[in-house]
Amino acid sequence: DNNVLYVADQLSARLRQVSAAGAVSTHAGQCTAKGSTDGADGTALFTRPEGISAAADGTAYVAERYGCVVAEITAAGSKSTLAGKSPTSCVYALGAGAAAGFTVMYALEVHSTYVLVGCGERILKVQRSDGDSVVHGGRSTEGTLDGPLGTNKLKTARGFGIAADGTAFFTDGYDAVRKIALDGEMTTVAGNGFNVGGPSSDNVVGVHAGIPSPYGMAMDDNGYLFVVDSAHQLRLIAPDYVVTTLIAPGT
Repeated sequence: DNNVLYVADQLSARLRQVSAAGAVSTHAGQCTAKGSTDGADGTALFTRPEGISAAADGTAYVAERYGCVVAEITAAGSKSTLAGKSPTSCVYALGAGAAAGFTVMYALEVHSTYVLVGCGERILKVQRSDGDSVVHGGRSTEGTLDGPLGTNKLKTARGFGIAADGTAFFTDGYDAVRKIALDGEMTTVAGNGFNVGGPSSDNVVGVHAGIPSPYGMAMDDNGYLFVVDSAHQLRLIAPDYVVTTLIAPGT
């Protein structure tokens, strides 16, 4: 927000800010202490902040991978827990606020009224108003099964992109990029989901493309997806799901 980039500094347990001029500052957290502690004025603590996303008003949301909470950080740097109750919440449970429980989290993305969180083999939708958490995709066991909510399966959501209409895209650990409709219907849009760690391929459509172990994802206003994969490549997925490579080792 306002040309500020937020970075989850995992190993130093801090939320950092990078200005448009390249100046780096600490927005919340301390490098000398770790924990899942709410607070303001430098008193907040994190335990391995991982997924991070910021709303238009500058409020940032962070998934604490080992703290097992979803935290909300204001533009002024004050941290509060939106959902979860670290350190006892690292057991999966649905519910609002402190009633929710999260297993290991990797990715997080904020939308206008909710936050999507990759939580183990599930994707959860957490309401920004009260922290109420519901399943938006996946089940208790991992897999590659497309289909409606309640039957579809995934491995691990590692990165998200959310379209203006709420359609969500995510990178799955099973060499695939997948889509979730508003009703929870899941569809694989790129990658085959089987050749884990297999070779990449270019200028092909959808499931015929090879996307080895994709991680980070970003989505632009025109519906283009930018994906980083484990072959150290930056891939571009067009709205028609044609996959090309923008940057690769040696280029």
